Amino acid sequence: MSERTMRAVAFESARALGRVDDHPVPEPRPGQALLRVSACGVCGSDLHMYEIGRMPIGSVLGHEFVGVVEAVGRDGDARIGERYVCWPLLACRQCDACTAGLLDQCRQPLRIGLGGSVGGYAEYALVDVETSLPVPDSLDDTTAALTEPLSVGLHGIRISSIRPGDRVLVVGAGCIGLMALQCVLLAGAADVSVIEPAAQRARAARDFGATRVFEDVEEARDALAGHPVDVAVECAGAPGTLQLCVDLVRQRGEVVGLGVVSEDRIRPSSWLMKEITLKMASEIRESFGLALDLLRSERVRPAGMVSLRARLEDLPALFEDGARREVKILVVPTGG
Repeated sequence: MSERTMRAVAFESARALGRVDDHPVPEPRPGQALLRVSACGVCGSDLHMYEIGRMPIGSVLGHEFVGVVEAVGRDGDARIGERYVCWPLLACRQCDACTAGLLDQCRQPLRIGLGGSVGGYAEYALVDVETSLPVPDSLDDTTAALTEPLSVGLHGIRISSIRPGDRVLVVGAGCIGLMALQCVLLAGAADVSVIEPAAQRARAARDFGATRVFEDVEEARDALAGHPVDVAVECAGAPGTLQLCVDLVRQRGEVVGLGVVSEDRIRPSSWLMKEITLKMASEIRESFGLALDLLRSERVRPAGMVSLRARLEDLPALFEDGARREVKILVVPTGG
């Protein structure tokens, strides 16, 4: 019997995505489910891994996806045909955390869509049922696929010191930045400035409620120099933006880092003299569930965040031609 295959886009070299090709459909192990991917977001970390050229050949990116259960492994408590969004890790089920039932704290997980397990730039992907969440019928696939990026922005704001009435700066208005912006507003910030040089993203920041948006960094420096913010949230993941946040935050203020950058230069003396608190945030499973609740309750508005819907065939050219210009790209593996 021939092996069942699926269409997917994988790395053909360290810094190049190949064309759509046939790959084996993975088999769900105990506690796992096989999802037919309905939609998958392109994350800034996907672009970062592409740009630095460190992904293993054959890796399939994509960790922000929603899909329909097509098969379930032994002990997997999921119904065929049910939609799920996934916590993007596959637990080893052997370490001390896993044997204690703490799959989301697995010591040696396979990262879905980041080199460990096949991600959502494919027709099928595996998820752990226990750490994934069923999608309410009220949410469409586009909205559900934004659960993971919302969880990142939400977690960053939850661990921050932002209080009602604060002045806040958000640097970067991609999907994470726009999610953080909405969470900052939910936290009660009275004034939210955004720095975003890309025109399309700057317009989105205005639409999502920013008090003011600066498309020029020096203009932002001039405007905020005499009115430093209480908290700065770095969402751009670009060299120099963490230091920019420090320059524009008040004495004993706080910087929350959400962007991904491999190397950067900072001026430690400025952090020291201003006694800045730095908090870095990624994602935790608790915020994943809260993010889905916010989308279900419509307290966070995802409408208009997706600026481009793409097919698998479009991905190599998009990555090569600067996908960062878009607000959010959503990949539809089936081409729908």
